[in-house]
Amino acid sequence: MERWTFLTNYGHVFLCLAAEPAMRMRELAEKVGITERSAQRIVADLIADGYVSCERVGRRNHYRVHGELPLRHPNEEKYVSGALLAILRAKRGFQALKPRATRRGAGPESVNGERRSQRAQSAADRRRKGAKKERVARASSSTRSRRQTE
Repeated sequence: MERWTFLTNYGHVFLCLAAEPAMRMRELAEKVGITERSAQRIVADLIADGYVSCERVGRRNHYRVHGELPLRHPNEEKYVSGALLAILRAKRGFQALKPRATRRGAGPESVNGERRSQRAQSAADRRRKGAKKERVARASSSTRSRRQTE
């Protein structure tokens, strides 16, 4: 017998993008349990209907979830998609969790992808600094090798 879940793949993708706005398609597909092509199609549908927006940052996409839009089914259209996120982020006992970025002190707007969390920002800064050090090291080693050949 096949296992069933309360949410569709669209709901799972929506929740994943809300939790991790910089998630790659491959990671998203693995987490939801679908193919990468299906993940791309679902994200494209969510973008087309306005539930998610996409911004290119360097070589990656960063997604912003719009929780103010109503759910699509006639039985749930009186609820906004942000209510679904709030319910599913709740702990057992229905005590609401603060969004991850808020707990880290980055501010509530970072939940929707407007601002990256301090932790993500510092990780990005470390990667940039590491890449810069590597470029400088390569440049200095190539300069040394040119001097030695002269």
